[in-house]
Amino acid sequence: MSGNKYTRYAADRLAVRDYLKKNTATATMTSVALDLYRPNVCRIKRELEKHDLLKEVFIARCKITKHRAAYLSTNPKIMGGKNGK
Repeated sequence: MSGNKYTRYAADRLAVRDYLKKNTATATMTSVALDLYRPNVCRIKRELEKHDLLKEVFIARCKITKHRAAYLSTNPKIMGGKNGK
């Protein structure tokens, strides 16, 4: 049964990565769009950042919470650097 938990996490991680490749969004916006628990999205965000697969592109008001938040992307063209060339 514990195998299902890890399979689900891997699927969520892939979903977040793919969503942020096509959309620049906050963690909350990503959570709502993908129907994922927001703390899990934040955990996935940290993991992707650690592997240089995600970047905070800019800070602006979140369209959902109306608070200042980092907009995220996994799109290599937006991220710049060696992956974006």
